[in-house]
Amino acid sequence: QEAVARQVEENLNRQDMTPAQTAHALWVTHGFGESISDIGRRLHRDKGYVSYMVRVGEALDALTADERAGLARPGVLQVRQCQ
Repeated sequence: QEAVARQVEENLNRQDMTPAQTAHALWVTHGFGESISDIGRRLHRDKGYVSYMVRVGEALDALTADERAGLARPGVLQVRQCQ
């Protein structure tokens, strides 16, 4: 679990992640039991942004694998579209 958490953190620091990938990574991190506040502090992100993206990640998880793959392509899903 710790190794996966480290990998997620490394991925979140990449500049080329799509919003869908970011949302999924934050959702996974929160699923490991880390609080929204702690995730935000560690990643230097606003608590509201982290909370919002965790909810987007949860919604993405409810989709089929094909639907998620379609949204994970660069330029397909923008954060504003999820509001």
